[in-house]
Amino acid sequence: MKNILSLFALTILGIGLMAQTSTLRCTVTNFENPQVYVFEIQNGQVQPRDTIIPNAKGEFRMSFNLESEAMFLLKFNVERSSDVHLMILPKEKITMDLHLDKKHHFVEVDKVSGSKNMELYSKFNHILHQNLDTIMSINQEFQDKSTTDERKLHLADAYQILMAEQNIAIKKILENYSDQVLAAFLVTYFDQDYLTYLPLYEKVRDALKPHYPMNPFVMHLDQKIAASLKTGSMAPEITMKDPNGNERKLSSLRGKIVMIDFWASWCRPCRMENPNVVKLYKKYHVAGF
Repeated sequence: MKNILSLFALTILGIGLMAQTSTLRCTVTNFENPQVYVFEIQNGQVQPRDTIIPNAKGEFRMSFNLESEAMFLLKFNVERSSDVHLMILPKEKITMDLHLDKKHHFVEVDKVSGSKNMELYSKFNHILHQNLDTIMSINQEFQDKSTTDERKLHLADAYQILMAEQNIAIKKILENYSDQVLAAFLVTYFDQDYLTYLPLYEKVRDALKPHYPMNPFVMHLDQKIAASLKTGSMAPEITMKDPNGNERKLSSLRGKIVMIDFWASWCRPCRMENPNVVKLYKKYHVAGF
């Protein structure tokens, strides 16, 4: 009987070690009758978890029983307002303030404590918010019918400079917080220019994979990097039909000089480039191209 009770106690202890309580204390300001809708992100799916009404001071508290790190999404009863992503680890006690910028419907994340992940998120959030006025001003002037083409070119240049500065700032923050699991999610900000930022993706992956090998964001990052085409690496197999309808494999051309050119019939710059490809072929075909 004693052994059975001991086994029972160990089982209870094991359950207690697996699921551990984390808390979030939050204050929301500049909202009118705020409501917070809580969703959990699991395997790419967003599942509703709770609806919270803060008290008269805008304060609310949440508890989470977690076995491992978890990602939540906070939405608000404000039309077109931005969402807040919440990464929380077991046993964390997080406090933070959320402030609504009504002009841009943007929810600022301030005064974070108790979480390095949310400290990272706050800095990321701040960079995005600080440029909204300038971006809105550029867009409004660009769309104004009285704006000249010359002025539009100037505005386009100003926008590109602003975005370049923003990217530099975000890259620096992600480098400094590369060991925080939320970085694996936030680094996807650069997905549209992925190859340019591939070293950053690798830095984040290398910092996180030993500690969070089963985290879905880290796993996705690892798979993305593994599938990337780097300079000097072997091209993947491509199988398509030639103009005569015969199936051809890229590997069948191994040993020859090959250019892979992706273009579309509706793409005017692509079609303008086609004659140059034909000239290259005629000039170098005898050399094995």
